[in-house]
Amino acid sequence: MARAPGGLETLQRLAGNRTVSGLVGTNVQRLLDGFYGDGVTKVPASRISLTAPFKKKHVADDETKARQVTGARIEEGKPAAMVNGRLGNTVATEAAWLEAIDKSTATIPDQNAWQGGLPVKLTGWDAKRTGPRSITVSPLADAARTVGGYMKKKGGAVEVDHVSGQT
Repeated sequence: MARAPGGLETLQRLAGNRTVSGLVGTNVQRLLDGFYGDGVTKVPASRISLTAPFKKKHVADDETKARQVTGARIEEGKPAAMVNGRLGNTVATEAAWLEAIDKSTATIPDQNAWQGGLPVKLTGWDAKRTGPRSITVSPLADAARTVGGYMKKKGGAVEVDHVSGQT
């Protein structure tokens, strides 16, 4: 039974891309529904970027810089859970973040801003306050995190601006 392309896109939104993939036997990759006319085009890595505030909080080239980035966040006084040592700061190189986002097979919803929920597997560091002037940095390998950000419908750009959770 043939389906109209618009009908398939509607079915994808309603049932979820993985379910539709199983039904029609095609490999549905990470999408921005509505960004691309065919509904199955993967967002090119070249259109994914990290915002300046994200880089300031979550990007470092090594453990020393991860400690410095986290220390700066603690000195700013927020988030409170990081300041009091309950929450670590997830830090990685820019290349590691972009690779993790690109490798995610989840669907980013087609909206101007999303609150998070794009799951990634990240290799980097967890930097956590462990004393008044002490930050412990632990390595992360394939750590489950989620990110969020903004999508620009003109040009199909994706801007990631925050880590929204640990899974």
